Amino acid sequence: MQHVQPVETFTGAPSAALPRTRQARLAYDNGTAVTSCVVGDITGTGARLKVEGALRLPGRVTLLLEGGTDRPGRAATVLWRSFDELGVAFD
Repeated sequence: MQHVQPVETFTGAPSAALPRTRQARLAYDNGTAVTSCVVGDITGTGARLKVEGALRLPGRVTLLLEGGTDRPGRAATVLWRSFDELGVAFD
C-alpha cells in the first residue's frame, strides 16, 4: 500500500489562505481511485484545487499532499466546481 501525505496544519485564522501552489492527489471511491491536482489556496477549513476532469469527480474526496509525514489525508466535501477546479471544505 502506498503511503499518503497529510495536509499541513496551519496556525492563525482559519480563513487565512496560503497563496502558494502545491502538488497533491485526490483519492475517492473509498480510496480505489486517485487523480493528481494542484492546490491553489488552502486554509484550515478548505482548499481550491485545480484538477483535470473536475466535473466528473464525486462530491466526497480525500486530499493527499505531496511531502510531509505519513499521517492520512484530509477528507473533504466538494462545495463548488468548474471545468478544471474544485472548492472543498474539510471535515
